Amino acid sequence: MRDIRAAMLPGLRGNRNLVISVQLDSGQWLTARTRGPAPIGEAIAALLLQTMVILAALLLPLLLLVRSVTRPLAALTREAEGWAADSWSTVGYETVNAPSGPRDVRHLVTAVHDMKAPIAQMLREKDVMLGAIGHDLRTPLTALRIQVELVSDDDPRSGMIDEIDLEMT
Repeated sequence: MRDIRAAMLPGLRGNRNLVISVQLDSGQWLTARTRGPAPIGEAIAALLLQTMVILAALLLPLLLLVRSVTRPLAALTREAEGWAADSWSTVGYETVNAPSGPRDVRHLVTAVHDMKAPIAQMLREKDVMLGAIGHDLRTPLTALRIQVELVSDDDPRSGMIDEIDLEMT
């Protein structure tokens, strides 16, 4: 070989052609032509398209999975926020809020529902106990008020009655 020459020449549709020429010892030239590398924009577009297809194929099932987990948890959260001390009812929650979603989420929802009945019972017992304590405290205060009514001096008597009424309230 005496000489080697190479060039990139414009081709069809924005492609480039690689042309390589070699001069042999006999003086003859051998030339080879092939399509050169595609413009970088097409490669990037192809990579972006492949990436989007892969992301869509992975992201859609993942979003559905996350939704199946978060929907029952969101319902449980709304139910827990709606519970109030005076409206703890355990009647019919099994049919209204049947557990759904993955097994762990169903177990969590069931556990929270199972906690609801004992807590409601304790709150009812608390109300009964506070009512009994209030009654037990008002009885001696009422007896004391009756004795204060017998005090003959008006000024101390009215002050004592006000104090006892305040304590009873």
